[in-house]
Amino acid sequence: MIKVVKGNVVLRVEDNLMDFYVNKGFTAKSLDGTVIKEAIPSDADSLKKAYFQLKKENDMLKKEIASLKEKPQRVVSVEKPIVEDKPVSEDKPKRTRRKSTDDQ
Repeated sequence: MIKVVKGNVVLRVEDNLMDFYVNKGFTAKSLDGTVIKEAIPSDADSLKKAYFQLKKENDMLKKEIASLKEKPQRVVSVEKPIVEDKPVSEDKPKRTRRKSTDDQ
């Protein structure tokens, strides 16, 4: 069961009818109130509002891209520290036996 909301109309419908109601302009929500699927705007005012919001976001992103292209590319070179080669001993370290509580 989900809720579909449009304005002040709230309906409880089966899950399989969600797409039908969303296409009719309802917003699908779970029973606890989290939005599952937003309604597709169909009236002129909401379409105009969405258009201007997206246009504003698009212009902002274009400015950000242009500013990133203008910045000079900085190359940072990191030198690896010189590590002296130490000869590796082929002798295995001596193993010591731990004293057990019975040995005392």
